[in-house]
Amino acid sequence: MTCLPALQCNFRPWAMSFVVVCGVVVTIQPAHAQEAAAPAAAETTPAAAPATEQVYLDEPTPVPEPKVAQEGPVSEKYDDGKVRVERNIRLLSDNQVVNHGKYTEYYRNGQKFTEGNFDGGVHDGPWSYWHENGQLAKTVTYKKGAPDGSWEIRRADGSLQAKKSYKAGKRDGAWVTYYEDGTTPKIEQNFVDGQLAGPRKTYYASGKPRQDASFAAGQLDGQMTEWDEAGRKLAEATFTKGKLNGKLSRWAADGSVSEQFYEDNKPVAKGVGE
Repeated sequence: MTCLPALQCNFRPWAMSFVVVCGVVVTIQPAHAQEAAAPAAAETTPAAAPATEQVYLDEPTPVPEPKVAQEGPVSEKYDDGKVRVERNIRLLSDNQVVNHGKYTEYYRNGQKFTEGNFDGGVHDGPWSYWHENGQLAKTVTYKKGAPDGSWEIRRADGSLQAKKSYKAGKRDGAWVTYYEDGTTPKIEQNFVDGQLAGPRKTYYASGKPRQDASFAAGQLDGQMTEWDEAGRKLAEATFTKGKLNGKLSRWAADGSVSEQFYEDNKPVAKGVGE
């Protein structure tokens, strides 16, 4: 395999690049803009035949997987000459160009923006992202292009913004977001196979509870309670598969309470839904 010499091209950020490889003009897109166009489906129309005659269609000719024709590093620059992207690309036999191997992208000030690896055009393995001031923004993991594992996200001042978890591209596990202090939770929730499941709690900036609810398969299921910042109860209700089912209680500022009963999300006479 022959490696390409380092190619340099200047263009505006996020613009599409063009390089010449072995006399062929190929398009190189940034990591965040790579989308493969789906080939059009072939249509086969059987020949006319008598109703009693069986018509056999030929098996479609299999399209061979494209092979790696050449591989090598590419360097792209801002209009002021500073490096914007350093990456390794592969030129395939069908003239596709894909990222493969180490990928590094920079801000205009020279600070690193992101770094990770591609495998055949998709993110794979650990990736890191930084704020323009050099503070680590997040550390993430991909598995064959899909988010996988634990993510930690930080603000430019270094405070913790969120913790997330994925499994095979879907939200899975605990998700927590934090207020600006980086320690007080704002939302605590859990996902299973991409859907909310179990308790979901929200808090005021003071740390006092704001809402406590329960979910199953992405829908409200069970009791939900809300409080004001002073800790006074505002409302309490029961849900079944996303619908009000049972008593809904509301508290006024003077402490008085009003009640309404529901069945299958519809109000019913008092006592029927108890």
